[in-house]
Amino acid sequence: MSEPTEKSVPHEQLLVVSGLLAGFSFTALMLMLQSSESFRALIWPVYSDSYFVLLVSILAIVSSDLIGCSIGMSMAAAGQDPYGRLWSFNGVTFYIGFFGLLLFIPLLVLPVSFVTGLTVFVFELLLGIWFFKRAPKVPLRSPYRAPNS
Repeated sequence: MSEPTEKSVPHEQLLVVSGLLAGFSFTALMLMLQSSESFRALIWPVYSDSYFVLLVSILAIVSSDLIGCSIGMSMAAAGQDPYGRLWSFNGVTFYIGFFGLLLFIPLLVLPVSFVTGLTVFVFELLLGIWFFKRAPKVPLRSPYRAPNS
């Protein structure tokens, strides 16, 4: 096996991750809509229908954001404006979709057990803090262009 000669650029990695998360969230949305009665749980201050609509709304927003990000990243990976306005759009849509997915998971677990939902949320929060302290700084604007171009 030969080693890759070039270092992968961030939009190639983000394309794979956003496509995978978009597939997961869209599949979860379709499964929720197919078996809607099993997700209608009674939460004390919220009616079960309102809670189901909230879950479906969050998942639809997450799914559409991640699908839009993967479409934009495929354009960036093809070389069409890889670090221009498209890069900023893809970064924003990816983060909205990713953090929406992180919000959805504890809300999905919450009807089963309040303690488990809170534990998942705290674990995600600690993992996010650890990630952003260790993550490399990727600019939203291209380092190869002038800021006003």
